[in-house]
Amino acid sequence: MCLGPALALVLSLCACSFAQPEGAVAGRPADYPDSSLRNATYVLGQPGQQPLRIKSQSIEIYQKAKVAYLEKISFEQENPDGTVSIRGTADRAQINMDSQDADISGNVFVEKVDDGMTIRCEALSWKDSLQLLETKDDGMVTVSYGNGNSMAGRGFTGRLDEALYEFSTIEKGYIQP
Repeated sequence: MCLGPALALVLSLCACSFAQPEGAVAGRPADYPDSSLRNATYVLGQPGQQPLRIKSQSIEIYQKAKVAYLEKISFEQENPDGTVSIRGTADRAQINMDSQDADISGNVFVEKVDDGMTIRCEALSWKDSLQLLETKDDGMVTVSYGNGNSMAGRGFTGRLDEALYEFSTIEKGYIQP
């Protein structure tokens, strides 16, 4: 009795893949994006505001859902005189193309160059209509400024335009007199 071909058929039917899920299986709005770009720039902002230019290793745009997914990002916003006011990096971002709100995650670093202030965390949300940054899921955020001043806590909200930063709970901090 020969089991060779039958065993090969069973093994081929039981094959598995270790590839990352794609499309709807990975939580995207559809199986395939309407546009997929590599090493591209996404411009975020409303008319009358200085735009935030986001350079991304990959951008997937889903037109019907009005959402864009960006991977391996760096971003900058300039003052009206052309100097950099805000810059940063993150592993990924999801942008609502109607509201311009964004969820940024993975090794998030934001620097407000004018003030010498930095924000480090794992996830932030940007509410464009309010010009407000806030943490997601009560994650830890570290804000550093000046010569060695630092605060770390949870429940962070920040208004970059007003230099107003708040924590619901401060875990640790150091402020020089």
